[in-house]
Amino acid sequence: MKKVLFALCLAISMMPIVLNAQTKAANHLFVTESACDHFTWDLNGETYTSDTVVIHLSGDTLYVLDLVIHQHGTYTVSKTAGCFYNWADSTYAESGTYTATFKDHFDCDSVVTLNLTIADTSRETLDTVVCKKYVWRGKTFTADTTCYDTVQADPSANVCPAVYTLNLQVNKYGVGADVDTSVCKQFAWNSHTYTADTAFRDTVMNAATICDSIYDVSIHIIVPSAGTITDTTVTGCNKVSFGNGSNKITATESLDTNRITTVTTNGQCINNTLNIHLVVNKSKYFTKDTTSCGPFTWGNYTSDETTIDTLKVGTTSLGCDSLMVLNLTVREDLAVSISGNLDIRPGESTTLFAEYEKPATLLWNYLGTTSSDTSVTLTNLQQNTDVTLTATAPSGCSRTTSVTIMVSDFVSISDVAESNVSIFPNPASSLLTISCAMPMTQITVFNAAGQQVEAIENAGEQKTLDIARYNNGVYMIRIRLDDGTLVNRKVVVKK
Repeated sequence: MKKVLFALCLAISMMPIVLNAQTKAANHLFVTESACDHFTWDLNGETYTSDTVVIHLSGDTLYVLDLVIHQHGTYTVSKTAGCFYNWADSTYAESGTYTATFKDHFDCDSVVTLNLTIADTSRETLDTVVCKKYVWRGKTFTADTTCYDTVQADPSANVCPAVYTLNLQVNKYGVGADVDTSVCKQFAWNSHTYTADTAFRDTVMNAATICDSIYDVSIHIIVPSAGTITDTTVTGCNKVSFGNGSNKITATESLDTNRITTVTTNGQCINNTLNIHLVVNKSKYFTKDTTSCGPFTWGNYTSDETTIDTLKVGTTSLGCDSLMVLNLTVREDLAVSISGNLDIRPGESTTLFAEYEKPATLLWNYLGTTSSDTSVTLTNLQQNTDVTLTATAPSGCSRTTSVTIMVSDFVSISDVAESNVSIFPNPASSLLTISCAMPMTQITVFNAAGQQVEAIENAGEQKTLDIARYNNGVYMIRIRLDDGTLVNRKVVVKK
């Protein structure tokens, strides 16, 4: 369409020139043509070899030629085939280069060159062993042979060339050796078991030759006689076993059984009997119901929850385990401690407080007095006083703690510089050394709850304490000097 429009525009633009040069044309005519390789226009006798638009005035008619030239194609292809190849209405059975001309959709010639490779002739070899005879490719063979068969190519019948090779071994029927035997109890022959005297002829295929062999068989069965009788006893706990593999016997209860072994000695068939006694002893169980406040520990066993467990507690007289079925109930526990001033002078008062995390019932006990309050106040104390606090949780579990209120006239080290008491290291982890210029008649160690941890008499002027067993925390050390002076010092244990 674009070429037609171009031709029309060109004709219109040139029309004044043509009109001036020749007589004015009365008509105009468009002509569309296509050709292969070249085109000769009869109107003007010109030959064209490429696309073009031609304008020609003849008489009173203006002709416009719209011409398209299609070029012929040249192509090359490669192909590998079996024993023959069909191409361009021809069949080729040999490798080579072949040329053919095809029409394209413009009806123009295209030349195609084919590079063809024909594969080798197929070959097949058969190695086989047969009995008596073998038929192969229409021929019958009765003896060992090596045979070849060649098939020629016939492309018209779609047959490719081939070479077949047969390597054949032909075996003959055989006669087996006669079987005449005397056996104990039974005899197995060709998948059958015989327990009585018998004689027969049998045909058996020889797997090696693939041919049958004929056997004359005579069997004499010897009846076993009684032999030795022996006993064996196997003892174990809960389960015992005897033997191995498919002959293994396992029992969970005491069991008496026997096993008969047949042997042939000097032509005699003998049954030897082994009486087997499996003695199964049982582990001993007993039940223990236990209630624990907090984690329960028994030997290496620990549990912090209600459970039923089986624990080994010993060995019975028969060598089996003695087992305890522990029916354990773990109740919620609680922790309780006492805080307050535990060091006062004679006649002073102090207030002690109960510290606990869970609901509990409290019971204080001091100087013959009891109280269930969360705190107690002791007044006008003249001597050391022990105070005990028992806390009972709703679960019924209870814990008791106690402290000692120390009542004495004491002076600090800062008041008695001449005592020159020193404690080191502080904090300490394993060893703590206490040194003083005068002899120390008593050293007492209290924990943060006021409980006495250790007391040492006649410590001399220097004493080293092994505190590796102390828990981490703050400890109060009270030192009584030779002149009666009391010195209190705090020490931190940190590991």
